Amino acid sequence: MLRGIDRFLATILVVIFFIVVLAVVLVWRSPSATELEYSDGSSPGNVVHNYVAAVTRGDEERAKSYLSPKVLENVEESEKEHGYSLIPIYRSRSNAGVRIVVEEEEIADGLATVRINLTRYFSRPTPLGLLGIFEADHYSSQFEVRLRQIDGAWKIVEPFELYMLH
Repeated sequence: MLRGIDRFLATILVVIFFIVVLAVVLVWRSPSATELEYSDGSSPGNVVHNYVAAVTRGDEERAKSYLSPKVLENVEESEKEHGYSLIPIYRSRSNAGVRIVVEEEEIADGLATVRINLTRYFSRPTPLGLLGIFEADHYSSQFEVRLRQIDGAWKIVEPFELYMLH
């Protein structure tokens, strides 16, 4: 009879071990909510990266500094007429981070096209509420952003939809 209890206990311990290993792997692979770091801003891809970083950090003035005068004028006009803002008042609590990958830069005659892959991570509560282990999810989109060199600096002349960042 003692041997039966030992096998049963061993089976339970093995199952618990595998559950713990699975939980550690899932937590390790889940996205973190780290903020994007700013880059030097010397290339069109770096300007787009910095623009996304500024918007996600809530730094509206810095985000506006990457826009061309015409785009900035349109944004400020929309702010006055429609209450539009680069930085929304309500930021989603489910937003767990943003990752941007510059896939390609094409530069010709002071114009640039930057293709980016933007991944937004968010958490979605599960019915079981398993300590957040199974809650992380993401959404990826590809965008083209156009820039022009104005007074020696790259400025965004055709931005992408900012709702993807919130």
